[in-house]
Amino acid sequence: TQAWASVPQTVLIKKDTADLDLQIKYPKGFANKNIDQIVQNLIKSLQNDDTPKAENLPADVPGKSSLYIDYKIKFQNPNALSLLFFTSAYTRGAAHPANNVHSLNFLNNQVVSLDQLFNPDSQYLIELAKL
Repeated sequence: TQAWASVPQTVLIKKDTADLDLQIKYPKGFANKNIDQIVQNLIKSLQNDDTPKAENLPADVPGKSSLYIDYKIKFQNPNALSLLFFTSAYTRGAAHPANNVHSLNFLNNQVVSLDQLFNPDSQYLIELAKL
């Protein structure tokens, strides 16, 4: 069976308080529930690691902290699925947000990483960095 539903749902988590603006989007509804669980585990981890912590700043520092997570399905066929997650975390008073990209890649419904695709001696990271 295919790893994804014909049209995966987008789950939206929103929280807007005086101190924090949180907006998280991620896909759910894959035919293989293991993929749903892996995606949810990544989102929980990102939320725990990237949500700005309370700062000891003067009350007159403008703005509020934020965490945004969004995603794109970059590739899919009957045997492979590639998801990209974009995070932007801003701590009130900072000059700019911290932006990151995380990927989840699946072959035959199993998570696969770069080190599983290349020989250990191949210097694949150096070659990929050149691209």
